[in-house]
Amino acid sequence: MTVGKSVSRWLGLTLLVTALVLGCEGDEGPMGPRGFDGTQGDPGQNRTADPIADQVFGILINNSTAVDFNGAMMVQLTSDASATPSASRVVARDLEKAPVIDGIDGGTAEWGDAVASNITLSTIAGADNGVSSVSMRVGYNFENVYVQLKWTETATAPFVIKADTTKNQWRASSATSWSQSGGEDRVILAFEINDITGWNSEGLGAIFDGATFATPAEGEIADLWEWGSTVNYYFELAQDRVVRDAGNGGLADDVGGPYVWLNDRFNSRPRYMRANSPITGSDYPLYDFEYTSFVRTLAWRAGATIPGYVYLEPSRSAANVLAVGKFSNGTWTVELQRKRRTGQADDAIL
Repeated sequence: MTVGKSVSRWLGLTLLVTALVLGCEGDEGPMGPRGFDGTQGDPGQNRTADPIADQVFGILINNSTAVDFNGAMMVQLTSDASATPSASRVVARDLEKAPVIDGIDGGTAEWGDAVASNITLSTIAGADNGVSSVSMRVGYNFENVYVQLKWTETATAPFVIKADTTKNQWRASSATSWSQSGGEDRVILAFEINDITGWNSEGLGAIFDGATFATPAEGEIADLWEWGSTVNYYFELAQDRVVRDAGNGGLADDVGGPYVWLNDRFNSRPRYMRANSPITGSDYPLYDFEYTSFVRTLAWRAGATIPGYVYLEPSRSAANVLAVGKFSNGTWTVELQRKRRTGQADDAIL
């Protein structure tokens, strides 16, 4: 046998073995029969949100002025379904669906069985402003806590029944003479973030002396939500604030504030105005993207008005509390929403 024939046979054998090893892709066979059904699993359960822990909080309300407070220093908040709402207790309920935060009371259609408590208020500082009680509901789900507050103003001199939405408004009596006037309706809620000396016995009284807010000792912190009918009315966020001891500033905005700049007096006139404002002035609100320095050379007409604040857009922790307030027939309805856990040290866990 010659070498050439041997190599040829070897190559042929190699190709045959390779073809047998690699093979060819065949047609897919028919589907096999369906297997037996598996064992049925255990029935599912509806998820339930963790209840809000029992705690004490405080409420303050004023009508037009910043110094005349009616309030309730100690209100019990519980999620115990067997508890009865009362003049000093609010029973929070797990809500199947979130209420619409619009300043309009949707009743049980929105709030389910979160029954309103009629909280009794007393004079805390200054004169009795005529607000003797506030109706309050609290609801919650996995993510958020919801609060509704309703109070009715009464005509008790010097307090009048009015939605005060133009606090510190500037008004011209002539082209060169300007003055500022106007108050604000407010509601304040305060919660304990960590243990505060005296909170369990005095509630809000442990951090409020009738004029200023401060916790008794260093390291003690309170969470304070403040809604005002001028400062917060126009951009639907409450002021989310924090109270520390006096040595660490007392009351301050949460990180991400402020909410407004005061349009303060400068050379006997407003500091700011709306850009391209007519000589008759402008109404509230005045946002930070539309203001400019006051133009004193304009021929301002008597009666011209300029807002007393420049409105800013808060961020981060300062923007946590959604709030909408509406005034109708002498009654304010203010509704609030906030995440139960914001992950921020200046917010209470609810």
